[in-house]
Amino acid sequence: MRGGRIRSLGNGMASPHVRAPRWGWPTTGSMAPGAAMSRPDTRFPSPLHPRRTDSTLREEEEVGAASIKSVGFEESLLPVDRLLLGSLAVLAMLGVCFLPRPLPFLGVLAATATFLLGVAMWGESTHVGRVLHAFISLPVVLILFTALGPLIPAVNPVRWDDRWRELDQGLFGNLAWHWHHALGRPSWFTDASYLVYVSYYALPVALGAALYIQHRRGEFHRFVFTTVATFLLSYVGYFLFPTLGPRVPVELEDALLGGGAISHAIRAFLLFSEGTLLNAFPSAHTAVSLVLLGLGWRAFPRMRVPLTLHVAAIIFTTVYLSFHYVVDLMGGVMLALMTPVLVPMLRRLCGPAGTTPRGLERHVRP
Repeated sequence: MRGGRIRSLGNGMASPHVRAPRWGWPTTGSMAPGAAMSRPDTRFPSPLHPRRTDSTLREEEEVGAASIKSVGFEESLLPVDRLLLGSLAVLAMLGVCFLPRPLPFLGVLAATATFLLGVAMWGESTHVGRVLHAFISLPVVLILFTALGPLIPAVNPVRWDDRWRELDQGLFGNLAWHWHHALGRPSWFTDASYLVYVSYYALPVALGAALYIQHRRGEFHRFVFTTVATFLLSYVGYFLFPTLGPRVPVELEDALLGGGAISHAIRAFLLFSEGTLLNAFPSAHTAVSLVLLGLGWRAFPRMRVPLTLHVAAIIFTTVYLSFHYVVDLMGGVMLALMTPVLVPMLRRLCGPAGTTPRGLERHVRP
């Protein structure tokens, strides 16, 4: 074949000089030995490349939905799911070993694990389920925090408050006292400080939602894993250094902390919801906020200034509202600086950062 013309047939008879379609499949006898095969033209229907009609597109969508529904146990788990399930298993073993009556504690862990697995395995069949699976790890890690209350003193009965208080005085003098009495503690300032303090729980959700809405799925999964891992690493510190912090007794809060209706409402909410009080060292408010600042600094360049001010305000409230010693904040800074080393190690144990459940790749934009 030269110039795309068919010179002869197998029986020696000359064929009409008909040029083959430019991108069509070569006809029988039209290829010389060693000639390259032409690229198929998907514009023309053929057994190998049928025309993609509306019916075939609907069939492909049904197949994609079926593949999501048939996702197995292992394929449905994200790295952050494996991290949380592993943490639940470790806590369960500690509960069995140290708690005199571990069944209620184990029941909470089992219910949390069942809920997480249910969302991961069966929540992918709908859009709402996919969104729930993407964000479920953030509330789960807070459930773990509330469950630590009876376990920390059972595992480690030592209290570090005296050591940290002495270290605070030796390193920083009266800094904590002046910090606590900043601006004379006007009620409006204390109310604003409490609002900033609890905004710490909404900050990772807001940043994660921004990444998710922008379809930056790879960044989103890395963001969630890093944030959850930082929370869990701070929990390890609670077991190593159980510290109550310079908390004010409930009966003295109005006199020593002040504030108005907002302060009273938030204090009541924290008293009701915080099941763990030995959580002062390291300061998770400091560690997680700094990690969020680092992640947000790269992901949202235009938000660097307001994000920095927000994180600084969160850290300020930890001492102003008598939740932490200054040395607790130093512990949080140290933990934040260690995350670039520790988080990749955890990620390798739990799976690559960009892993998504099988069957969801077609739904994840780059």
